Amino acid sequence: MKKIISTLILTLCLICTMCSCNVVDTVTEVNGKINGFVWGWFGVILLVGTGIIMTILTKVFQITHIGHWFKETLGSLFKKDVTSHV
Repeated sequence: MKKIISTLILTLCLICTMCSCNVVDTVTEVNGKINGFVWGWFGVILLVGTGIIMTILTKVFQITHIGHWFKETLGSLFKKDVTSHV
């Protein structure tokens, strides 16, 4: 993944030097297009869909283990025998 990103950045810089445009403006434009795609309808549906699928696959872990979460996080704040939180 890092190799792909570095290749894209190098290509972008080469294009910018050939057309004598500002690199920052080009990066901002490309970032805006990617941002629009990721946070558009496709990205939001993908994010919500992934949350629903993971909830089903983990058998509603978020709800069934909420007591354990509270006991280990908020409840441990009030324990006197805890020497450190690791």
